[in-house]
Amino acid sequence: MKFEFVIHPGGDPEDILMTFEGAENVEVIQQLGLLIVTSSIGIYVFPKPKALKIDTVNGAVELGWQPDWDLSVTGDTVRFANIGSFNPLETLVLRLGEDLTSAPVADDDNLEWSTHFGHYNEATKVVTDEDNNVIVVGTVQSSSFPVFNGVQTSLLGFRDAFIAKFDYAAAQIFATFYGGTSHETGETVCIDGGSMLVGGSTGSNNFPITPPGNGYSQGFGGVKDGFIVWLRASGTVLWSTCLGGESSDRISELAFTPSGDKLIAVGRTGSEVETSTGGATTNGGFPVRNPGGGAYYQSARAGDDDMFITQFSFPARELLWSTPFGGDDLEFGGSVVVDSDNDIIISGTTWSSIPTDNPCGVATNNGFPLCNSGEFFQGSFGGGTYDGFISRFSSNGVLEWSTYLGGDGQDEIGTGSLAVGSDGSLYVVGATTSSSTSSVCGVYSIGEFPICNPGGAYIYQGTGGQEVFITRFNQDDEIEWSTLYGGESTNDHADWNTVGGNLARQASVALDNAGNVYVGSASMVFETDDFPTSPYSNYYHQTDNAYNQQQLGLTGRFDATVVAFNSQNEREWSTLFGGRGLTAATNNSGDDIGYSVTVSGDNRLYLCGYTASDNFPYRCPAQVTNQPWCSEGNSTTNPYIEAFISRFSIEEILGVEELSSQREDLNMRIYPNPTQNSINLVADYLSGKQVSIVISNSLGQKIQQSTETPVLGVLRKQLDVSQFPLGMYFISIEGEGATHTRKFIKN
Repeated sequence: MKFEFVIHPGGDPEDILMTFEGAENVEVIQQLGLLIVTSSIGIYVFPKPKALKIDTVNGAVELGWQPDWDLSVTGDTVRFANIGSFNPLETLVLRLGEDLTSAPVADDDNLEWSTHFGHYNEATKVVTDEDNNVIVVGTVQSSSFPVFNGVQTSLLGFRDAFIAKFDYAAAQIFATFYGGTSHETGETVCIDGGSMLVGGSTGSNNFPITPPGNGYSQGFGGVKDGFIVWLRASGTVLWSTCLGGESSDRISELAFTPSGDKLIAVGRTGSEVETSTGGATTNGGFPVRNPGGGAYYQSARAGDDDMFITQFSFPARELLWSTPFGGDDLEFGGSVVVDSDNDIIISGTTWSSIPTDNPCGVATNNGFPLCNSGEFFQGSFGGGTYDGFISRFSSNGVLEWSTYLGGDGQDEIGTGSLAVGSDGSLYVVGATTSSSTSSVCGVYSIGEFPICNPGGAYIYQGTGGQEVFITRFNQDDEIEWSTLYGGESTNDHADWNTVGGNLARQASVALDNAGNVYVGSASMVFETDDFPTSPYSNYYHQTDNAYNQQQLGLTGRFDATVVAFNSQNEREWSTLFGGRGLTAATNNSGDDIGYSVTVSGDNRLYLCGYTASDNFPYRCPAQVTNQPWCSEGNSTTNPYIEAFISRFSIEEILGVEELSSQREDLNMRIYPNPTQNSINLVADYLSGKQVSIVISNSLGQKIQQSTETPVLGVLRKQLDVSQFPLGMYFISIEGEGATHTRKFIKN
């Protein structure tokens, strides 16, 4: 965070007053020169500002003094004191925080872990569990995948799904192939405590399924089926089934209800429905079930391919509700989230331009199912090639709201496109080529993508190219903020699955506990590097596409991207992320595609996808360096497409202390405080699971970390801080789905 106060000739810097409205506490530690502001979302630490003068010859020149902080005005208002000498005829600048004009030095940014693994594979979904382990699924087409504790140790078909799990220290817990003798794709994963549910598609008639009697069970039945596999935390299989009919079907996403008693699967089906609705297919059709009670139920597929929604009880895994969902043409994509009211929200992309003739029910004209019960409703097709759509169902399957979202171009919503905030807000991301001339909230025209500028938030209306869009709805389904994001000459999304087929993945969105928004995607640059990057503190910051076209004349096309907005939807951080390509290599040479983002309970942002670069940003902890899953470098002559996973610390955007993630029953004490040589840490009411103890400095940079196991629920640790420079520090316990922080002074 940086502020600059500019005092023009004749001005007095002592007239500047800074008021921190809503702050819980504002304090000054004069001996350290620190201003500390505590708020409901974290602690912000400001060292003494720098004083600079501006002249016409040398530009900004640092002066040899720094002002002090003065809290004497009121309890939450600060001014500058002890102003040094300066020329009143020159412009004076007082700069607070880090200088954000230059990129961070390697290994001194927030990129903590970054690696690629395997050959000709891609990672399509990343999630974390309650212990902050990370699980990645994807598709692999090479036998050199680094298997570890796997239930399937070799590639059986042309390509298989893969599932890999790592702990916080980047060590493998397990990694496995999963599939039959034809082809599979791994598309999605969701977490149930420590176990995980994986979904995807299979073309293998010998796909491994568990025997009947162990929950819903269906063998392979068509050209391609969806599949679901339930694995224990250790990676062994509890349940596996196909889900599909006589044609092509695939699962794109899985989600649990908040109580964990129902599992929702969405995807795409080209199959006819079964002739019996009992849940056991009798004619090779897609399995359907009508639970009654007004639940939405299509007794037949309406178009070429429809989306489907299927609900299982859990852990019994009985089929409760299953129906196609779509209109007269084609639907694909498929994201699903369940909010705190157990409403089921889905999204996707539709070619079906005919609206329903039966609002909130099943159409008789094969029109796309629409339901106008929210503040925002687009009841007509936008007029382009295809539109996005969003639909919400009650916990009983009743269609409550369903709308087109698009304009006169191509509007796509793919997998990973939905996130629900703690306040009930809904974030939707995707890609659009549609025009947008107005940014007035509530004023939308058919043929234009809806842009909403509430004031203060980031807004970009685009230039008619392919842009990522980010749209936020409130609990009444009213658009509160909607913007495009991209550059004038970029295609700012990736819309194919290189190894696994053509499942759309335009952009992925995730929220942290403080309501900050993270969007991962990819940017394609042809002639200029104009993707809008924005540095933040010492965070990873890459401004040019793959360091290649302008600098080296090489052939890289895509870089992954990460963009972060705060809870007021102001942009905080934006970066490209990738390496370079080679002129003599494959068509994908230099491509770095970001498919999925997620935020862990310990405030880490994970990004996964694939890379075909020979200098992809690599960073691995020392204890796993040169392991098969964490080794530096790709081929320098013919790079493979390789899955990657990268982890960024986001504690500074969150604030050092994330109060909403703390457990009130944990009694954490540190003493003595202040201290000179050592500090004692005691915490009660912990389980026997390992936790991390982290010490950070006042800038949020980690300077010490260890892993400890509580004994009988109590953690006791003495930490040596004798070699630390004088100053303020933060000590945190990370684990058990929360972070607990205390500050101390080294004197």
